[in-house]
Amino acid sequence: YSSAYNSKIALVDIFTSSGGVSFDFDGEVLPFLARMGASISSNSWGYQTPENVYNSDSIEIDDYSFKNRGTLILFAAGNDGPGYETIDPHINSKNGLA
Repeated sequence: YSSAYNSKIALVDIFTSSGGVSFDFDGEVLPFLARMGASISSNSWGYQTPENVYNSDSIEIDDYSFKNRGTLILFAAGNDGPGYETIDPHINSKNGLA
């Protein structure tokens, strides 16, 4: 037996064939993972934005976490760093973990 007995993993590919990103994280990906029974979402993708603040992305993470108690949404601190504007704004959510 493993330490994660009866665990399951679900993978979601968010990248297009040209290397871009095309997805609705809060509207499609998180609900899909919930339907699959996932309680942890681990996210590590590069992100650059001049809006390194608590914004609508942060709010959607908090809203999802509030409505789906027992979920944990993880984000890498920034795969496009080091430097200014390389932190994913999702990290600024109150209920996510970086």
